[in-house]
Amino acid sequence: MTVRIAAALVAVLVGGLAPSTIRAADPPTRLAQQLPPVGQPIGPIRRGADGRIIPAEPAAPAAVPASASAAIVLPEPLAIELPASGMETIAPTASPLRELLAAATAGGAAVTHDATRPFAIGATRVTWTAWEGAAGGVVRATRAATVFVLPHGTTPTGSTRHTNATGGNQGAKLAQDASGTVHAAWLDAGPSRPGARVMLRRAALDAASGAPIWAEPPLRISDAASERGSGHVALDVSQNAVHVAWQGAGVIHYRRILRAADGWRMDPVRAAQFTGDGGNNGPSIAAETDDRVHLVSPGGRYALTVNGGASWIVDRIPSPQGVGIKLPAIAVDAAGNAHVTFTGIVRGPSHPSTRAPSRGYWELRYVRGDPAGV
Repeated sequence: MTVRIAAALVAVLVGGLAPSTIRAADPPTRLAQQLPPVGQPIGPIRRGADGRIIPAEPAAPAAVPASASAAIVLPEPLAIELPASGMETIAPTASPLRELLAAATAGGAAVTHDATRPFAIGATRVTWTAWEGAAGGVVRATRAATVFVLPHGTTPTGSTRHTNATGGNQGAKLAQDASGTVHAAWLDAGPSRPGARVMLRRAALDAASGAPIWAEPPLRISDAASERGSGHVALDVSQNAVHVAWQGAGVIHYRRILRAADGWRMDPVRAAQFTGDGGNNGPSIAAETDDRVHLVSPGGRYALTVNGGASWIVDRIPSPQGVGIKLPAIAVDAAGNAHVTFTGIVRGPSHPSTRAPSRGYWELRYVRGDPAGV
């Protein structure tokens, strides 16, 4: 049976997953120059065509050699966990923040940052500067980004490109399988691009401290065709598989990651072939076995696969006429019965709430299915 973690242990963070090239700043311009005393020559002189003595044209300044790379590359993720319980701030000279800030690179050029004051829990904006030669000379590039400081006991798991990537209804999902491995999934989204990547990361828990030991960098689960900004990830685990579902392009998408002798193997992204765009809410998933998986969507559909997503049996979730479905959730008991709850949207006198004299907006509803998927 699936073992679930009740409290969110992870925080999906921001900080620039893909480094971008920053245009080098122009060399400083001299705005004023002190004139020499009267009678003192100004640089070299020459005789003009009419025989008069005139100053020679000043030589062009020597070009400043470019760095091997003017782009500033930042570490991922731009986040730390406070090293001790009870801490609320950390100085930029203290570990592990010192190492994080110092990890920025620019192709061998000297890189500094402007952080001088303690960082509080939350987000702090930092600007890094790449220099030509020694720090304090000619500026080659600058880059600003947000650094996140998390309370002790909250571990950074991944990174995203935008500060609003984990906005309302887009939070991380977490599940723990029978072997004790923790699986975290989240949506890497932002306003500058139409798509949003579904990411997955795995960790073992340290026996002494309980802190996660991450096995690898975040894995991209979705593909370009299935990515949308309102993906709303759903996650569950079975004995030897991880199951991820999300919505995009009007349908629910599903991917299974199977445990193999040499690691983990990802099946293709599969469209479950039923409607799924729920705007500000998404699908729910329950894995009964590695092959038998149940899905529900805010489009009012229930689906069952018995072959790991290769094909689906699709049915409509029973609901009174005129009652919309929002925030569906599904669980499966030991006998294989599916239990579905959802918020019924009831508005106006044509479909009033049966509980509220005011013809309320919401109703909580429950539906039970049998093992045959009916």
